[in-house]
Amino acid sequence: MHPDWRLFLQNQSLVAFEDIYKNAQLMLMSLDHYGVIEVSGKDAKSFLQGQLTLNMNLIQPAQGGYGGYCNLKGRLHALFYLVQTDEAYRLILPKSNITHLLETLKKYALFSKVVLNDKTDALAIAGALNARALPILLEKGNYQVSQQSNLTFIAIPEDRGLLLGSAADMEAFWQSMRCPKTTGTLWDYADIQAGIPMLTKETLEVFLPHYLNLKELGALNFEKGCYLGQEIIARMEFKATIKQHLIKGTLQDSTPLIPGVELFNPGSDNPIGQIVNAVQTPKGIELLLTVKDEALEQAVLLNNQKEIMIHPIN
Repeated sequence: MHPDWRLFLQNQSLVAFEDIYKNAQLMLMSLDHYGVIEVSGKDAKSFLQGQLTLNMNLIQPAQGGYGGYCNLKGRLHALFYLVQTDEAYRLILPKSNITHLLETLKKYALFSKVVLNDKTDALAIAGALNARALPILLEKGNYQVSQQSNLTFIAIPEDRGLLLGSAADMEAFWQSMRCPKTTGTLWDYADIQAGIPMLTKETLEVFLPHYLNLKELGALNFEKGCYLGQEIIARMEFKATIKQHLIKGTLQDSTPLIPGVELFNPGSDNPIGQIVNAVQTPKGIELLLTVKDEALEQAVLLNNQKEIMIHPIN
């Protein structure tokens, strides 16, 4: 996070999550737990085409996306929002995964004319809920990109928006908006409700894309050609029966949960799935889980004790 943006936020009055999470009006939040990796240079597009699950030929300056980056075994290094701005590509993802992703990308960039930079400290990142109240995002489809007042606006599913720009420009925009401001916890809650997973340092190279519903989320492209992990992912798509999927869950508890924790059926010592994301709300813990389909015929337990209530992703 840019130091000026951090200082600005410290002097702001933010509404508590529990007071506004059902509010239907526009609200803004600083995503200070997110960071940005910028990929630029002559070969940026072709380099990313050979690395990411997205088809970079479909990414234009006015079109972003949501995608993943896998290892050779098809396990996910990262999930991110991607946007093209000013001849560069920016990957927006949880800050705890920035170092790992940057170092991994650099290993494959040795023979490409690309520049990879961590822009987390140079940029301010904000999120908007009920974002169609913002004129710039009005009537925008998912992952459509707009520019205004030197800020980049990206339309996100479930009537949300991502905002990216300099600290000074973000501060000016933030002050101009007469709407509630809150913390990024609400953004994580909205991701869970939309069934959009994000990886953290605890879940690197753990999940296969199909187990997180990436096909359904439009994050996998089977016509783009080769990329890291493509052979394994294609084999699962065309030759295998996918028996594990992403679902939502609720746990009546106040103990913080760490992504990657294993789940069980009653009386069994064999894991049936794992926690992907978790966020504390006034009514308990909201979860994204990846669980074997057959295991849903029984109770899903945390630590073989606490039952998680299961909900489908709409």
